[in-house]
Amino acid sequence: MKILPFYPFYWADYSSETFNLTQGQHGAYILFLRHIYTTGKPVPDKQKFRIAQALLEAEKENAEFVLENFFVRDGDDWRNLLAEKLINYQNELHKKKVEGGRKGGNIRVENLLNSNKDTSSTPSRIPSDNPSSQLQAKPKDSFKDASSNQNQNHIIKKDNTSVLSKEKPTIKLKKLEIPTLEEVKTYASEAKLLCNCDHFFDHFTANGWKQSNKNPIIDWKAALRNWDRNESKFASPDEIKTKQEAVNAITPREESEIGKIHKKIIEEQGMKGYEVDSFKKRFSIMEKREDGLYVIAKHPIEIEVFRNNYRKILNQYSIKVEARYEDVGSRKSLIN
Repeated sequence: MKILPFYPFYWADYSSETFNLTQGQHGAYILFLRHIYTTGKPVPDKQKFRIAQALLEAEKENAEFVLENFFVRDGDDWRNLLAEKLINYQNELHKKKVEGGRKGGNIRVENLLNSNKDTSSTPSRIPSDNPSSQLQAKPKDSFKDASSNQNQNHIIKKDNTSVLSKEKPTIKLKKLEIPTLEEVKTYASEAKLLCNCDHFFDHFTANGWKQSNKNPIIDWKAALRNWDRNESKFASPDEIKTKQEAVNAITPREESEIGKIHKKIIEEQGMKGYEVDSFKKRFSIMEKREDGLYVIAKHPIEIEVFRNNYRKILNQYSIKVEARYEDVGSRKSLIN
């Protein structure tokens, strides 16, 4: 039996038939299949333990179990019918591909020979007295034609006829309208940007309103927003603090009622570091109702976590746990 260097392995079929095997039995099975796919021969009964690399009694029992359940005894050999069927199928498929490639190659060679005969019988150029000119004329002409065609573009006339032009296409870029310092400050105030507008204006005025890659700036407002985002990278800690205070003064954020409850519990329980993160993650979904506070559990495991890790907090702050699974439509209070 001819052996190819590659054979497909259908893992879905293998897994469906061997889901109950142990780790050692899987190893023996794979080693037996390796022997079949690399040699094209069945597993000899006298060499089964050597092929499966089974030295201990438990390993030999694994090899015996695999052979008895997934192989067929044929005299002194163990055969795997599915592996043999796959090898034969792949060999036939490979043979057909080789024959098809050979036929196709022969046809291409015949066509090439015929085309050479036709071109040799009718010369395409008038021979010259100078042999070197015959060798150099065609490459020069072809290079000239190729280079001239690269810059040609189609132009459509009014009568829908197409002609060729050697003009290169031009790309028009939006012209930058250089702002004044007052315009920069006005836009920064409207967009609630807290960067230093004087530094921004002086920097880009000095370099001709160009980016770091020497390309001209198209939108100075976008450049100003980027300047505001990147200014914190080079600012001192005091400047960053001052800027953050200014942002909070411009856009104050009201702390939610649930957030206040979280903060109160964290402070009173003395939570720090990992405990705070774990608490916020577990109690992220809370609801305040007329009959008290509820925390939502979306998985049965969370019920056990609340019961074991947070029972003290639940009892102290009268928080009830409510199961709200995706596959359960009704609500159910599990812990009072």
